[in-house]
Amino acid sequence: MADFQYPNNFEDLQDQVREAGLLECVPFRGIIEMVAIIASLIIVFATLKLWNPILLGLFLTLIFTRSVFVSHDVLHQQYFQSRKISMRLSYPFSAFILCNSPSWWIWKHNVNHHNWCNVPEKDEDIRALDGAFMPDNKGKSPFVKKHKQLIFWSALFFMYPAFIAKSFSYVIHWKKYGELALMLLHWVLIWGGQFSLFYPLLLLLLFF
Repeated sequence: MADFQYPNNFEDLQDQVREAGLLECVPFRGIIEMVAIIASLIIVFATLKLWNPILLGLFLTLIFTRSVFVSHDVLHQQYFQSRKISMRLSYPFSAFILCNSPSWWIWKHNVNHHNWCNVPEKDEDIRALDGAFMPDNKGKSPFVKKHKQLIFWSALFFMYPAFIAKSFSYVIHWKKYGELALMLLHWVLIWGGQFSLFYPLLLLLLFF
């Protein structure tokens, strides 16, 4: 059986998207989002003793989730055209708030995923869970192949620790010590302050 060939439609699609103006930078929106996230973090830690752990966990989830989108958009240069400015702005939102390496994300997401979208040899996103989500479904595990619709949603829960592990591995291997320092600072400042206020079980509940 001949290997399935992926059609190369992405260049045409990108041209259509660019002509529609959807790739134009939106600096004003970016500034509003970044200021809102930083202000929210300041408010949280200025009033930390007043928070219920469950409500704090929900609010931090909102802050972290918005930081994910800001990191994604700023590293796609959606806010500012300058690659250098975009990279520097990603550090507080990606490395510090999320403990996620911007350099690793650019390599994994911008380069491999967007340049080689859905190409198995290049795009590691579709090789997850032993290839169970690839079009030809070549995964080795019969259990994963059979229950992949359910496993997909449960697997999303583990993306957070997986991204952190991948980020640490990347910055250590490539000696990105500035990013490493910010990623370590994430645990000292964001979680260390809460450790002194909440019982371990409450902190664990907040974390999950």
